[in-house]
Amino acid sequence: MNPQRPSAAEIYREVERTKVAPNRGIADGVYSLRRRYDRRWHFGRDHDYTFEQQAALLVASDGPAFRGYFNSVSSVLVPYDGDGIYLTISAEMLYVLPAYRGNCYSIDLSVAAGWMVRELLRAVYWATPARNTLHTTLRADLVSTGGQHFVEKLIESLEYEIEILTEENLRPSLHVEKLDFDGGW
Repeated sequence: MNPQRPSAAEIYREVERTKVAPNRGIADGVYSLRRRYDRRWHFGRDHDYTFEQQAALLVASDGPAFRGYFNSVSSVLVPYDGDGIYLTISAEMLYVLPAYRGNCYSIDLSVAAGWMVRELLRAVYWATPARNTLHTTLRADLVSTGGQHFVEKLIESLEYEIEILTEENLRPSLHVEKLDFDGGW
């Protein structure tokens, strides 16, 4: 996740080389890679809430050779009125180089992304103050069948973690809402 090698610039150049970037669904995710990896959580305030946000990039590789990536943005909103905690995970882009599609790289990325979102959900669960409600939303624009399967795996991972947290009931004063999915249709 957020590796030193390949760099964001190297990934951007490789994806550009494949001539896929003009596709609208892909361009948004590809062009955001021109920046360097930003591993920090960002904090901010609005007149209604505070928020924390971080981008993450998972890279699939074969040794040092880049094969694909998944990037996402996660944010936690805390309204001042005490109306719960809101975790939002935005699946920004899944991309496997055309020459390597069908070689299970998207499955590898799916497993890694599923682990990442479950760990994030569990961390927010433990950080949420008592007597609160935790709301979780997954956002994804579905522009391909492969992307839909990937997002379905993310949904399964998050729903499974919510089920585990609910059944464990280690924090009885904390209510965990069911997953909300925003497919961007």
